[in-house]
Amino acid sequence: MSYFKRLVKRLISLLTVMRIIASVYGRGSKILLWFRMIMTVLQPRLPRAMRASQRLDLAFEGKPFCIWMEDRTGLAVFEEVFIRGEYAVDIQNPNIIIDVGANIGIASIYFCLRYPNAQLYAIEPNPEVFKTLQKNLAAFPNVSIHQCVLADMNGDVKFHIHPTSSIASSLQSRARGEKTVSVPSKTLDTFMEEQHIQIVDLLKFDIEGAEDRMLCAVKDRSVVRCYIGEIHPDLMQTSFEDIKNLFEGFGVTTKSIGSKRYLLSAKLRSRHSDLIKNGNIHKL
Repeated sequence: MSYFKRLVKRLISLLTVMRIIASVYGRGSKILLWFRMIMTVLQPRLPRAMRASQRLDLAFEGKPFCIWMEDRTGLAVFEEVFIRGEYAVDIQNPNIIIDVGANIGIASIYFCLRYPNAQLYAIEPNPEVFKTLQKNLAAFPNVSIHQCVLADMNGDVKFHIHPTSSIASSLQSRARGEKTVSVPSKTLDTFMEEQHIQIVDLLKFDIEGAEDRMLCAVKDRSVVRCYIGEIHPDLMQTSFEDIKNLFEGFGVTTKSIGSKRYLLSAKLRSRHSDLIKNGNIHKL
């Protein structure tokens, strides 16, 4: 396919997403919403002095909310989370949710709206989107926000900020012109111990190839009732099959969501779930 045809295809796809957002999720002035979405797309092409986050006023199942977006990647993530429903897992009345790789907080907002009584922990290492994450989650009282990486060690690690796409920043160097910063790293076990969490009902992850490092380091994966997240086989040091084999005692499903991306869902089978229902507390 020629470059021009690919460009037209991407533009049509983007306009389709914007139309759905305006017609299904928009509240207030549709003209203003369209203007702000267009400005969101144009941000990287504007002079730096003119760039500004754009606020989209939306509603989900009758619940109003707003999202501040930095660039068009926010629209792409909104499509994945709200329109495609990639994280619409069948889990009843969760108490503890952890969003690993929260970015600007779109998945976190989705979980807060679906499960308003749950305590949510949003984890994002990128300092360039962390302030937007804080702004997006400020309206939700049951949210705790943490600037760190969940991986296979405790300490500091190098984090590579992608020059053009906030959702492509990762622990791996992936593009020219990226900026490298030092960020705190913790294992999931350490994070749960620090936050006095005993059981996690839902753990969502989208961490651009670090998922093998996080998952392999968990001493007892049954402390999480349900895992759901993106697997990046081309970025990991572990095979996709090895990742699936980590979840003994879980019902595992996977589906392709791109040429090199898969969505994995691993739900703890009833034997372990019954232990939780019969008296285990979720937060000490």
